[in-house]
Amino acid sequence: MSETTTTITPVARMIADWVEGSPDDSRHKRRVRLLTYRRAGQNRYGLGMLLVRAASDLALQGQNPGPESTAWKKLILPGRPYWENRMYLAATVLQILDERHVDVSTYRVSLELAREEAAALLGEMAFATDDPEAKAVDWTSGMDEEHFFGAA
Repeated sequence: MSETTTTITPVARMIADWVEGSPDDSRHKRRVRLLTYRRAGQNRYGLGMLLVRAASDLALQGQNPGPESTAWKKLILPGRPYWENRMYLAATVLQILDERHVDVSTYRVSLELAREEAAALLGEMAFATDDPEAKAVDWTSGMDEEHFFGAA
């Protein structure tokens, strides 16, 4: 197993745990969390905020968030190979969700409502920080399916 795999996989599991939520969470809640990850995971600031949120939510639910902070570092630093690690993280999260059969499909869920809630969650995370760069990002832009999953 490569160093990248051993570093990225625990973080991907944590994000997948957060997206999956508890057994009684609705598909809609899972979809909102996946859309939130998808948007936040595209840049280091957003991903850093999401990692804090996911780890905190899991800890408050009594779950061990898992990865050590050194694993986070390889995802939130600028430049190469860190942006490559973020791309690999996205693929690994989706693979784990697929292996767990976590249903986040759109056919029974209002996509527009999920997008609005994901944008609101991202905005909440951005304004909870003192980082001016995070506050300057329009977290509501790019919340469409084609940017991540491809055209339907």
